[in-house]
Amino acid sequence: MQSLPRFCFQMMAACTLLAACHQDEMTNRPPETLSDHAIRFEIGFAPTTRTETGADFKTTWTSGDRIGLFAAPAGEPLQSTGNPIHNVALTFDGTQWSGEAFWPEECETLDFYAYYPYDEAAEDPGAIAFAVHSDQQGINYALSDLMTATSAAVSQGATVALSFSHALSMVQVTVPASPYKSMGPDETLTVYLPGVHTRATLNLSGATPTVTTDTNDTPTTVTLYRVPADTAEGHIFRALLPAQTIEAEEGLFLFEHDARQLIRDTEAAVVETAAGRAETFERTLPANLYQTVLCKNGTFTMGANTNDLWADKIHTVILTRSFYITRYEITNIQFATFLNETGVGEDGKLPSGNYPDQPLVATHPWGRGLTWSEADGWQPNEGYADAPAICVSWYGADEFARWAGGALPTDAQWEYACRAGSDENYSFGADVTQLGNYCWYSDNKMGSGTHEVGLKLPNNWGLYDMHGNAAEWVADWLYYDSGIMIDPEHSGEEFNNYDQKLTRGGHYAETPLSCYSALSTPKSPDSCEPTVGFRIIFPL
Repeated sequence: MQSLPRFCFQMMAACTLLAACHQDEMTNRPPETLSDHAIRFEIGFAPTTRTETGADFKTTWTSGDRIGLFAAPAGEPLQSTGNPIHNVALTFDGTQWSGEAFWPEECETLDFYAYYPYDEAAEDPGAIAFAVHSDQQGINYALSDLMTATSAAVSQGATVALSFSHALSMVQVTVPASPYKSMGPDETLTVYLPGVHTRATLNLSGATPTVTTDTNDTPTTVTLYRVPADTAEGHIFRALLPAQTIEAEEGLFLFEHDARQLIRDTEAAVVETAAGRAETFERTLPANLYQTVLCKNGTFTMGANTNDLWADKIHTVILTRSFYITRYEITNIQFATFLNETGVGEDGKLPSGNYPDQPLVATHPWGRGLTWSEADGWQPNEGYADAPAICVSWYGADEFARWAGGALPTDAQWEYACRAGSDENYSFGADVTQLGNYCWYSDNKMGSGTHEVGLKLPNNWGLYDMHGNAAEWVADWLYYDSGIMIDPEHSGEEFNNYDQKLTRGGHYAETPLSCYSALSTPKSPDSCEPTVGFRIIFPL
């Protein structure tokens, strides 16, 4: 079953096989009479199903759904055992329902009771144990959606109309999407609802089905279901729960982003949920959530692979620690946020930082980077918020990485992430004719500057613009390695023999050779060039 914009789906069903007031007589019935006693069903949904929450909360049947069916003589209560129809399963195949339900010969009028989802262990209709799934994202969400239907005093041969309604409550939270590609939550966002009860008991035997929440069970954490939706409007998450009071002293929700950032909701709440009703919330997460890709620890051959270029740099590198690396190059809007929040002024310096006398940034001469004003501080030039942050010195890149809680990648980490398992010149292989599909460079730059991140194809690990667009600062000073290296790092001042930091990946105005995975280019760390940007990592 799915939650879809459609209101309901009704289907007539001829159900096969037997259930009776007198089992012996039913078992011996001649086969040719069976069709005369098949029960016809009209199965849909109550018109009041969550009407106050909008059409998008409506429900429809999907192939494979099963409902459970009980029946008792009209006006008589259901019994714990031996009812004329006792926990019979009806299954929907996408077109019709089928199952083992027939009119008992000696019961002319029946009261019908139905529930979803079917439980073959539900022997006592007055005490059907039910529990929503604690992981509603990772399983069929609909299997947590307990529903019931009744139909009273139906005469033998008449159609049995079953109109289902929801017996649980819903909690929904919407997280607005960021207007920027590089900022805010993405498809990796997971939402949890801690401290809730998941178990209940369904009683079908009364005049009206009832659900009693088991408040004696240990409260648990439920992973919310992510609703397929246009992320331009926001990210929507839902959980189905037995009706209960949720007391959230530390905040109602817990958000996990990129499987590495845990953000606790700051809004404490006491929420009273009710059957058939949705409680809706909206939470805004920090704007500067970094969208990253996990690079698992491994071994690779570092250095050039074709024409014996830089042969003395070809060596084996073993990286023992996994790390996350930003999916995109850090963008103008991200860097402007850092500059403004730390109080960097027009001179581009941060007196309270690690490099108080060094410029972190310069304005872009052609309007593709950042500008500064007394009124607004640092702002991206119009149309370039999601373009790579450029005119950034190495000092600026390092200060940003520290501020964000990360680091610049080492030279080895950068090449490992760029290659994404490839031993060829490029992450996608050796065919230079394919470079334009992955890279902004001299042959396709379409203007003298950077472009919005993520417009080209990613490498095999999901990283964009590792070749071209903007070159990227790494942590290391210029160095030379050989042999087998384990977690090589040359970022400390003791490695500063040439006063040159390294950049990687090439940029929008360079040739295919300069965009090789293996090529590093040394630059003065205080240079703020319109071709150089960076990305950051979060080591594990």
